[in-house]
Amino acid sequence: MIIGKFQHIQDEREDFYRGNIITMSLAYFKIRILRVSGRGSDDPDFRVVAESWEHEVEVGAGWKRTNSRGCEFVAITIDDPGLPAPIEAALVPDGYDVDSFDLEWTRPKPNEAV
Repeated sequence: MIIGKFQHIQDEREDFYRGNIITMSLAYFKIRILRVSGRGSDDPDFRVVAESWEHEVEVGAGWKRTNSRGCEFVAITIDDPGLPAPIEAALVPDGYDVDSFDLEWTRPKPNEAV
């Protein structure tokens, strides 16, 4: 299930993803997925931030991964005090535009629940 749409923004100064996450129970607008530099081996590769009225707030993190077919994606975890459990999703190319990405979520099976 696609719960978000993102554009990859890259130039000589910036490299990030910008978009929105919308489900029936939550809406995060003006989300940015920012690359993290100078990180440790267990640290995330990305920070997920949302714009608030006065500043940005961190709502999640992301890690570069490769699936069994050799395709790269970003494993995203979004958490919020109002959520019953973190949202685990994958940022993947949408297949139409080289700079467009979908945030895909699949409901965990009952024995995989967090």
